[in-house]
Amino acid sequence: MHGEVWTRDAADPVAFDSRRVAPPVQVDLWEKATARFLVPMRICASGRSIAGVISARDVGGVSFCRLSATPHTAVRDGALAPGPGAGHYKVAIGLHGRSVVTQHGRRVSLRPGDVTVYDTSEEYGVIGNVPFGLLVVLVPQDALDLTRDRVAAVAATRLGGEHLHGARTGLLSLAAGRGSADATEQALAAIGRLVRSVPPARLTGHRDGDALLARAKALIAARLGDPGLTPDHVAALLGVSRRSLYDLLAADVGPIARYVRTLRLERARDLLLAAADLTVADVAVECGFPDPAHFSRLFRREYGVPPVQYRRAAGTGT
Repeated sequence: MHGEVWTRDAADPVAFDSRRVAPPVQVDLWEKATARFLVPMRICASGRSIAGVISARDVGGVSFCRLSATPHTAVRDGALAPGPGAGHYKVAIGLHGRSVVTQHGRRVSLRPGDVTVYDTSEEYGVIGNVPFGLLVVLVPQDALDLTRDRVAAVAATRLGGEHLHGARTGLLSLAAGRGSADATEQALAAIGRLVRSVPPARLTGHRDGDALLARAKALIAARLGDPGLTPDHVAALLGVSRRSLYDLLAADVGPIARYVRTLRLERARDLLLAAADLTVADVAVECGFPDPAHFSRLFRREYGVPPVQYRRAAGTGT
């Protein structure tokens, strides 16, 4: 695959330079390089041309990727988000120019020195309308002492505060090849302190209650298979407090935990009837119940019979 565009040297162990190939194939190769160095994304650019360089190094299981390129857009959509590359956070630091990161209905403009965080398991986009440069740090979620709720609450916002300088300096130093696995741990700890110290993003201006309720319902329906779906996570995605979320849903659907459980059991009931190739345990996991025994107890309480018997009575097998 156009091997001449891949280089290695002491400063950047692996680098990709799209300027070495003709414009008609630059976007396709840039997309492949993005998947190799970071996570799969859909890339587009005006005129099918991206002139730029991506370089990456791995330190202590964390990938440090520098990119500098002409304008383009990279999107991780709903089809890509659950796939390869999920289960990571990205910390982006603006290096030059200006770029925009979007996630959860928010957008943050990054200029040199600005820092943001986002979740690769969720949809997001990176937009550069002018030439721009970023340092993108790809961190396994379990390497940071952070919950997904906490990251969701500040994703695609400009991070700041007393911990910003230490986190940014540590990451830039590691990306430049100065540091060790111990230094990586220190930098990750600094990121954790930074993210925890930033106030959660909140909706501003006039709130359309009906539109917000519809969005809350859509978010919940789309995430029923995620066992990590909690009121805190939904509130963080919406940009409201947990109390506001409860008040929003109370009059329409009642307590959120009961509402989510009911939707999961309804989906499980439908799958038991329609998807004979799935075992009961598969159905449980598909509907956000990681413990099949717990799922069976809840199902029996709701429908009067355990899932196996329900399926058998419908004549769809076991």
